[in-house]
This record gives sequence, C-alpha cells and structure tokens, in this order.
Amino acid sequence: MAGKIRRDSRYNNLTQVVENNGALIFVPPRRPLVKKNYSDNITHTVMSTDTVDYISYIYYGSEIYGWVIADFNSLLFPDRDLQNLETVVVPSKTTLFTEILPTLNLNV
Repeated sequence: MAGKIRRDSRYNNLTQVVENNGALIFVPPRRPLVKKNYSDNITHTVMSTDTVDYISYIYYGSEIYGWVIADFNSLLFPDRDLQNLETVVVPSKTTLFTEILPTLNLNV
C-alpha cells in the first residue's frame, strides 16, 4: 500500500523510494566506491544459487561484505539483479582491506 512518508519517519531521508506492485521499497543511499578498476579484480561467473552474501563468503571468508559486491556492480536490488547477470566483478581480498574499506572510514 503506497502512502506518504511522514517527516518524523526513519525513512524520510532515504534517497530513493521505489513503488513496486503497490508495495513501497525503501532504498538506502549507496556507498560511493570511487575506484573500481583495480588490477587484481576477479570476474565471478554467477550461478543460479548465488547471492552477494555467498559470493562475499567465497572470496572474503565472511558474508558481511556482500554490500561491497553489490555496490561494486551497481546492483540496486542485489540478489534479484544478480540473477540477471552472467558475471560480476569482485575486488580481491587484499584490495578490499587495503584500498576500499580504509577510504570509506568504516570501523570494520
């Protein structure tokens, strides 16, 4: 059911609200990944059972970096959009920890 977002709503400051089949879907702002053309990027062939969390687990040993794969490949709805792709680009573990995460000022 579509409706207006009140000013005091926690969803008020989201950058995008997409109405899909009558349901509101709230999309948080994306993290800006400035550089994407690292020399050690990995091309992952997408399988029908893949999720961004699972791909993260494969390459990083933890599913918590699925958002990096989603943002790196501009996937707005990651697991749904992933199934429409043959491949995704995955930054290497070294690049993730020495180049990407430090520039985002995250406490990871």
